[in-house]
Amino acid sequence: MPSPLIKDKAEEEELKVFNDGIRPREIGGLGLLTKDQMEKVLRDNKIWEEKDQEELDSIRSKILLSIDKLKNAKSNKEFYKYYDEIKILRAKEADLSSKYDYYLNRTVDARAHQARLMYLISNCVYDENNNKVWKSYEEFKNENDLERLNLITEAAKQALCLFYGIDVDLLGQPEDRILKEREDKQRKEKERLKKSKNKSEKSTVTKQ
Repeated sequence: MPSPLIKDKAEEEELKVFNDGIRPREIGGLGLLTKDQMEKVLRDNKIWEEKDQEELDSIRSKILLSIDKLKNAKSNKEFYKYYDEIKILRAKEADLSSKYDYYLNRTVDARAHQARLMYLISNCVYDENNNKVWKSYEEFKNENDLERLNLITEAAKQALCLFYGIDVDLLGQPEDRILKEREDKQRKEKERLKKSKNKSEKSTVTKQ
């Protein structure tokens, strides 16, 4: 867990990025929009309208309904039918929401939040010898080693768990967790039946 000092520094970095981002370009800033401002621009320019949000909400409602059916599916045929339906809906969801996310991820709010998270990660990842992987935040920001970049992705997942109370196991899609649980359960049942059969066959041979 980050120390109170590191948390304070991360908040300072978040505020710095926010202030630099929102400052007008004429005076050295980036002139970025806030989330609320961006949403108004999207509505005013008909890039993201109420009908788009309604369609997205409808798709997500259908996904939730299909997940409930997936949980209660009896046969594999029924299970994979719902699973495939969900994946088709996921693709539609991703395609539609990407239009909205593209702009919202470029707001000053998103950049500031990302800066805070990255600062925390840069100060909380240690190697097998208990040494900090990055000696400074600047070194972290300039990282280009592929192995270390992959480490950042994994560290981000752990950070969401530690800093924001999000269960890492819940970061994936629920239908994929349900699929894994079902396959694991079926695999274990096959192994159990196989052992039981082998035990029965050995017992028969012994009696003979």
